[in-house]
Amino acid sequence: TKGWGFKKLFEQYPQHLDAIISYHYANGGMPRYDKFRHIYKEILKEPLSEEKFQQLCDGFSELVFERVVACDFVPGAKEFLEQYHKIYKLYVVSGTPADEMERVVKAKGLGKYFQAVYGSPHDKGYWTKKILVDEKLTADEVIWVGDALSDWRAATESSIRFIGRFSAEHDVFKGKKIFLSIDDLQGLTRFLAGQDKTTTLKR
Repeated sequence: TKGWGFKKLFEQYPQHLDAIISYHYANGGMPRYDKFRHIYKEILKEPLSEEKFQQLCDGFSELVFERVVACDFVPGAKEFLEQYHKIYKLYVVSGTPADEMERVVKAKGLGKYFQAVYGSPHDKGYWTKKILVDEKLTADEVIWVGDALSDWRAATESSIRFIGRFSAEHDVFKGKKIFLSIDDLQGLTRFLAGQDKTTTLKR
């Protein structure tokens, strides 16, 4: 969905679209603000005024919001949330602006499943450390589940076990040391079901 948003946003630059989309996928989870500045400076090589920057931010938000809300759940995601939000404390940590992420969670009816929803301008590493401190957790009591390299970095910085969700089109974790690979949330449910008797995760 966000890839589609970048294509729409920069469709007037067809000669640069491949480079822009490649950069977007290679930096999944990076705040869009940083991506826009990089794209203009390093790919388009054009100045980016504050007015244009704000137009990009607002335009992207509107392009993506309705599409994200309309998206189907990843297989197993809704079932996982229904089953495990009563057992474990679940958080959303995103590179999306916090207010926009909260808006998406509310529109999807998911607010009841999460302790909190965190997003930019603070990065994922910041929020991960905050959760550990606030909840008085050790790294072995936590699992980070994500689909972007920024997720992996946030988990690795805090020595948290990382479960990576990959897709055939964009396996960003190739060559990275991760705890477990899954292609949907059914795999996560199977993993946790197998851990129920011996898990060290904080309930």
